[in-house]
Amino acid sequence: MRIEIVRRVRINGGKTFEEPIDSFVKNFMLLLRSIFLQSGQTAKDVEGVERGIGAGYGVWSHYGGSGYAGFRLDAPEGNDSYGVVVGQSNYPVSPEDHNLHRKIHHGSEDGKLYYRACNVGGVTVVGNKVSMVISREFVNYGSTVVEVGEVGLVGLVSGTNNKFLIVRDTFDPRVQINPNEVATFEFEMYIEV
Repeated sequence: MRIEIVRRVRINGGKTFEEPIDSFVKNFMLLLRSIFLQSGQTAKDVEGVERGIGAGYGVWSHYGGSGYAGFRLDAPEGNDSYGVVVGQSNYPVSPEDHNLHRKIHHGSEDGKLYYRACNVGGVTVVGNKVSMVISREFVNYGSTVVEVGEVGLVGLVSGTNNKFLIVRDTFDPRVQINPNEVATFEFEMYIEV
């Protein structure tokens, strides 16, 4: 058994470009280790600062009866600091990556993309495959083409402002998003048993 990721990109609901990827970064393993040991780990956040990630830093704490804290990917509309995030660079992926190399920020101006809410789907089982899909739509409201060369998953440790990159992948050639186009970037994480 191994954890796999398939990355999909769809422009304006049309043809989907799909590719298996192997781009978990070191922070992902530190997060898993934290959960398995129920103790915090130290990892580089998106600013390159060593901070606590995982169980000892909020994953297991309780919010006064309203729910449990966690490692969140469900960023709301307009928030480009976590969830599925995109950038311009297609510099090769390294296990030590802690952020995108040149993030594309949220906005409606030229060179920016409008970040819709990030969706974390439910866990599904089909045959011997257990999967979950994390996706986000981006809209180019500008008047020029926006080129996406990298995509990542950045998680937020609940109850803090600490954000950690756990997946980064690149595109060669870059994905072209024309004015008024909607691009959906999707990660399907799965295991087969």
